[in-house]
Amino acid sequence: MSLNSRSAGILLSLLCFLFFLGSASATDLTSLSVQSSTYVPGQEGRYTLTFKSGEQLNLSVGSYVYVNFPQGFSFVQNSISSEDPGCTLASIQYKNNSTDKYWSVLNGDVSVAGDVYRFIFQPTVSGSVYTNANINIYMVVPGVVNAPAVGTGTVTLSVYGANGNSYTKSASVTLGDPPASAPSNLGVVAANSLKVNATWDTVVGATRYQLLYSSDPEGTYIQACDFGKEPDPGQEWSLTSNSCSYSGTGNGGLEAGKTYYFKVRAGNQYGYGPASQPVAVAIPAVTLQQSTPVDGGYASIGGSITAVFNQPVRITDNDKIQVYEKNTGKPVTKNQVSVDGSTVTISAALSYRTAYQVVFHELALEGTVCQGFYNRLIGWSFTTYGSSSGSSNPVSSSTSPATNSGLTSSFSDADVASALKNAETSPKVTLSTSGSTTGLSLTISQLGTIASMGKPVEVTVSNADVNLTLDPAALLGGIQGTAQSVSIGARVVDSGATPAGGAVMIAGKVFELSITALMQDGKTQSIDKLAGTISVALPVTAESKEAAQRGELTAAYYDQESGSWVSLDNGTYDAEKGAFSFQTSHLSKWALVYKESLGGPVTFSDIQGHWAQKEVEFMAGKGYLKGVGGGLFAPENNVTRAEFAAMLARCLGLLGEQQCPFADVPQDAWFRNAVSQAYTAGIVKGISDSSFAPDSLISREQTAMMAANALRYKNAKESAGIDVLDQFADKNLISDWAAESCAMAVDKGIIKGSGGLFAPANNATRAEAAVMLYRVLNSLNLERGE
Repeated sequence: MSLNSRSAGILLSLLCFLFFLGSASATDLTSLSVQSSTYVPGQEGRYTLTFKSGEQLNLSVGSYVYVNFPQGFSFVQNSISSEDPGCTLASIQYKNNSTDKYWSVLNGDVSVAGDVYRFIFQPTVSGSVYTNANINIYMVVPGVVNAPAVGTGTVTLSVYGANGNSYTKSASVTLGDPPASAPSNLGVVAANSLKVNATWDTVVGATRYQLLYSSDPEGTYIQACDFGKEPDPGQEWSLTSNSCSYSGTGNGGLEAGKTYYFKVRAGNQYGYGPASQPVAVAIPAVTLQQSTPVDGGYASIGGSITAVFNQPVRITDNDKIQVYEKNTGKPVTKNQVSVDGSTVTISAALSYRTAYQVVFHELALEGTVCQGFYNRLIGWSFTTYGSSSGSSNPVSSSTSPATNSGLTSSFSDADVASALKNAETSPKVTLSTSGSTTGLSLTISQLGTIASMGKPVEVTVSNADVNLTLDPAALLGGIQGTAQSVSIGARVVDSGATPAGGAVMIAGKVFELSITALMQDGKTQSIDKLAGTISVALPVTAESKEAAQRGELTAAYYDQESGSWVSLDNGTYDAEKGAFSFQTSHLSKWALVYKESLGGPVTFSDIQGHWAQKEVEFMAGKGYLKGVGGGLFAPENNVTRAEFAAMLARCLGLLGEQQCPFADVPQDAWFRNAVSQAYTAGIVKGISDSSFAPDSLISREQTAMMAANALRYKNAKESAGIDVLDQFADKNLISDWAAESCAMAVDKGIIKGSGGLFAPANNATRAEAAVMLYRVLNSLNLERGE
């Protein structure tokens, strides 16, 4: 083996030292023991020499320590100065009293003297370095290749102190064969997101085992061990039984959601034999299976918040589990967070009629990786409903029914309890009216009790033969203010008050569907739009059943403002029940109509052949957009901020009059309700705290901002990476405050550029607004135009 020029230079500088050391009388070290990671012939190992001196050693600059290995031994490479030929840098380690000392090789080489390989350690640390007498000193020598044959040889350690004193000691090394076969029947099972359990068959003659793993079946395998750091000199990572659990807290660890490959090998006093074939195991990530309240649902303020995961979990940091007010981002005071197996329960101080967001931040649980508040992996939102009468518990079994008008059936608490008992084996709670009544009345407490069961309620109005199925929690959330009771009804409209169908042919009767809340002040509140949808089943007359079977009927509601019938795209006929069922969020006068009598879509003379014709006709047909008069739509006209806010409010079915902080939105303005509703929902913002600029033309980036907020309003989980804007050459012109929303609008297909440009400052046209709103509805699956 030839030496490089640097090695040769060092050896020349050591000639005098070696000559002197060979001729001088050296003092015996008190003790010397040799331990290697392997004593298998021909294998590369890391040797640790543990020695003591009966007197203080001076290991300052100018000292030398070297090791002579037996004939046939070699090193991985000639020069190991500040390099790592094995798994650990060469070093000298010791501890003076309570002080750890660790000297890595900064200037070391190997030399060959006949058949003897010598490792030389030459410290270059500044200052005086002394070791106490009679302490363990460790010389770690990596990259040593054992002699190729079984046998015993002598290792000699020599120390030449900086003060000229020399010391030496020898110890024997015996090489032998490891177990010849690999363990069989290795089984590795993921116990949870950070832990695996492994078992294997024992090997005759084996006294220890090593479990190895890798993320690549053909890659490098390292030891699966639960030490937080490398073992101290003299220690070794090994197992004495044929099973173990590895929880990934050291030597790299495991990452949830990834697949790893494991091997095992058997060892004896000499080393380890061949490894078994790899076994793959997928480490499961912790995922949310169920939440209470449900995502987007409603709850009482006295209920617990629970999260059920796909496996037992352990909380690593309580502070990383938070409940926030959704509109302000303010954290809510938590009374307690507990875990029972796979269920985490949160007790928090909630307020009435408030939207909340539950977030498990990064590393709140073992095996979870999150990206923060809005890009969270685990989280959901819900809303609390209003108080029954200022009580701290809106769900009460002692509240008496509210005064009834005589047209609705009232239910006692016992009636409600009986209905809930029957619903234990049913997917819904069933309530029916009696006699000639046109609906039923429930107190807020009763409705809250039903909502706490987490099932929809089906109301059968016997007098009209109409079924209404709705989410009671969503109904509670839609009431503006504090109510005493809620009436749910369906009545047949008198023939004299039946809306004129015009060219539309009505199949059967017209029904008025209604939900009315009796407020604490004695006033009533009609709920025309629901937070969510209601399932309606209207009866099909005998003379219309054949048409219903042929698919010739659909449901339509009467639009009082336009004086026309607006049809639905959804709906199915159930021949067995003789009813036509559909989903809607709109409550008014409804009827079954013949499709052929509906005629063509609402259209305008100036959109024929226009690129946005389909979307404009659909949105106008639904009543979301209107023309400008004279049969025109004016697709290229610009849109004001107030107009776009009103369009969004109509599309999303925003409810009630809300607070409006803008001085330039007058009380009597046609757009005030729409702007205040959209502002309260977090969909629009002003240009300042007190100004909305309703008559200013809206830019494309402003429409993108409002559209993205609409998506967030319906689904708080919506987000997109900002890099989606890289496709636009003018992305740098997008305002910082709008960039994230523009990215979401592009990612969801709500807004598209032209010619590789986004044109953020361009004013949006009426056609562009129609198309964007059409895509918002499709993205939210509220009403599809396809």
